[in-house]
Amino acid sequence: MIRTRFAPSPTGYLHLGGVRTALYNWLYACQHQGKFILRIEDTDVKRSTQKSLHNILASLKWLGLEWDEGPYFQSQRIKIYQEYAQKLIKADKAYYCYCPAKDKERIKEDFSREGDVSKYRCHCKDLATSKIKEYEASIKPKVVRFKVLEGVTEFFDLVRDKISFSNETISDFVIMKSDGNPTYNFSVVVDDALMEITHVIRGDDHISNTPRQIMLFKALDFKLPKFVHLSMILGLDKKRLSKRHGATSLTYFKKEGYLPEALINYLSLLGWSTVDSQQIFSKEELLKKFSLKGLSKNPAIFDYEKMLWMNGEYLRKLRVEELTKNLIGFLKKTKNYVFSRDNWYQEVALLYQTRVKTINEIFSQADYLFKEDIEIEEEAAQMYLDREEVIKILMKVREAISQISNFNQKNVEEAIKELMIGLQIGAKEIIHPLRVALTGKTASPGIFEVIYLLGQEMVLKRIDRALCLIKTGE
Repeated sequence: MIRTRFAPSPTGYLHLGGVRTALYNWLYACQHQGKFILRIEDTDVKRSTQKSLHNILASLKWLGLEWDEGPYFQSQRIKIYQEYAQKLIKADKAYYCYCPAKDKERIKEDFSREGDVSKYRCHCKDLATSKIKEYEASIKPKVVRFKVLEGVTEFFDLVRDKISFSNETISDFVIMKSDGNPTYNFSVVVDDALMEITHVIRGDDHISNTPRQIMLFKALDFKLPKFVHLSMILGLDKKRLSKRHGATSLTYFKKEGYLPEALINYLSLLGWSTVDSQQIFSKEELLKKFSLKGLSKNPAIFDYEKMLWMNGEYLRKLRVEELTKNLIGFLKKTKNYVFSRDNWYQEVALLYQTRVKTINEIFSQADYLFKEDIEIEEEAAQMYLDREEVIKILMKVREAISQISNFNQKNVEEAIKELMIGLQIGAKEIIHPLRVALTGKTASPGIFEVIYLLGQEMVLKRIDRALCLIKTGE
């Protein structure tokens, strides 16, 4: 059975790269009727937080990436790692290192510097028994290091084919820290083996970790999983996607009113494609068409504009009931929720569904509908309210609106058209100043729809405010 895993660290918000990794693991497991396991790598006690954990779990559920097992917490499995570390020590495949911390930090995380094959030379591998007893008696801090054998470590990556590392470039690396917690490479191997992970699908920034992990798999007589290293995600400037390119956390896109279906669709295309270059996929289509063969080793480019476009495509196809539900949820969170007549929110959603690309754009464009008072844009006022004849027009409009007994869009339209005929003026002479008076802007949907959605009382109130502005100039 196929078993994949997503193993985030609860040290921050879930970012787009992590979401893509989770998505590919989820797709591959579901596609093969396998299991998708969630594992929380929380052994970094200082940086791990409950807030980050909650964000990760909530984000995955919001996206619909439900896990079959877990979440498992590494912090609850410390004894397991310690037991396997002892097995390696007893088999003479690992040893205690008593070197001062300042020496260990000289080559942080025991990775060789790029282009430099020098390694951290630990002198504890061959310590005399008497020296070990001396250190133990003095309770000298110690770590456990894995003995790296000579030779070459090779593995086959399902995206990048054969990859080789010379063991000469790898130090005897730490597998257990002095505080008794495992290092990343060690805990990952033990967990992947015990949880029977068949495919390790992760970002290509982990390629340098893989030879160390393979050494540990073999030393512990564990079965090797298959490795899949996903391409890097870059910004439009071809540099690794980061905060300098804009928001990269899922939380941002959720707050901005993006739809989970659109995010899943777009992220699925960052490093994967079909033969026919299809762009829009339902989740069901993704489950049918996703394939490891379609993964690319070339970096993927995250384009915010394309993401926005795709979200707009999904928004337009959304059932109006669902769009209304999303709109109300967004307004409640922003504390701009107002109650009006039955179906009012649905009417707003319908009016703006083809005009916006995210949920929050409905609020930003139609904020005049959700506020008691509005600010009239200075340029709009100068263009359409800074004329004496506008006072007469708006007063006539006010009179016509106030006399509508059955206030609906049809009657509003008839009243305004009759007024145009009576005043012998064109539509623009009424519509432009009226739009500014009611919305504060020079652009909006049809003026009759705007009047109907605002309601008779609010329309009269805003016309009065605009008249006051014109008369007083304030």
